[in-house]
Amino acid sequence: QYFFLRALVGKEIKWWIGYIISGTFCLYASLNLWLLFIAHFIYVLISNRKVLFPYFISSVLIILGYFPWLISVFNNQNEIKDALAWHEWYGINQNVFTLILAQLYFAAYSFVTFNDFLAQANMFRDLQFEGNYIQLIFNILMIGLLIISIYYTYKRAEKKVFTYILLIIVPQFLYFLLTDIVRQTGISLIWRYNNLALIGFIFYLAFLFYHKITLNQKAFFITFVVFTSLGIISNFYMSDKYYYNMYEKEITNSALLSTCEKPLLISDFKTVFAGGDAAGTLALTNACKSDKIDILRVKPNIQNITAYFDSSKYSNLYVLHASEELINNLKLQLGEKMDSIQIDGFVNEWQILNK
Repeated sequence: QYFFLRALVGKEIKWWIGYIISGTFCLYASLNLWLLFIAHFIYVLISNRKVLFPYFISSVLIILGYFPWLISVFNNQNEIKDALAWHEWYGINQNVFTLILAQLYFAAYSFVTFNDFLAQANMFRDLQFEGNYIQLIFNILMIGLLIISIYYTYKRAEKKVFTYILLIIVPQFLYFLLTDIVRQTGISLIWRYNNLALIGFIFYLAFLFYHKITLNQKAFFITFVVFTSLGIISNFYMSDKYYYNMYEKEITNSALLSTCEKPLLISDFKTVFAGGDAAGTLALTNACKSDKIDILRVKPNIQNITAYFDSSKYSNLYVLHASEELINNLKLQLGEKMDSIQIDGFVNEWQILNK
């Protein structure tokens, strides 16, 4: 954005070079950012056709820079489609109206977050209220504030400014809406995908509050302070209350590990959310409240397990989130030392008797 605007104003080659380099890196960071280049193209056609030629050359060079990865994307289309199949879960019970409302609703949700995302998404997916009223009220108020900021910017700002910001929002809005309708998915509900449109909404809000506060309108100053404070507080609240996982036992197991003096967790993490991939494993460790937990990640067919740790250094030895193959393997190696955990809420979770 910065290099593009400087290139339009300064019309120096160094800004176009910066645009080419940053633009190429943007596409490697997220393929969704190609929508930003569509916005830039439309803006050039509407307001500044004199730079159409350098813009076209820059765009071609950006595409060439991204071409190696584009070939990989083309060659792995089926794998990518399979990896994104979970988007269909959010597409249940969706129509044009709910998808449009969802994009506005979750844009508002991004500012003040006091409730788990899945509880909010279930209102659209299952058509039932599972969130909390505080979150619902703030989302409605925030949607109203977003609409007011758009209207105010339209009335008070230069038309080029309003148009530029609008073009940040509209391409992503339409792309998500149309792809959801065609693919019968619900990516419009996934708030972290809407980061590009969120930038546009922030610009509109910034323009509204800046003008109103400089005019010494205290109501807007108070509104700004309240929403900013609540946004910061909600981040701390959410980080402490909710965890990025789907299984209740992961929270239970994390609580068990956190209460121990010096535990060792042995696992292949096959029953962790998402099959033990990086996200699921990090979610489990992030839910732990202690820094004294050691983790030994092993393969299911590990041999001579006791050679990998000194049991005298640990207060507890646990085998949690393990596959049946690993559990049976450790039973053969450790015999009666492998003991099932007899606590409510624990199913097929084990401890190694440290005697």
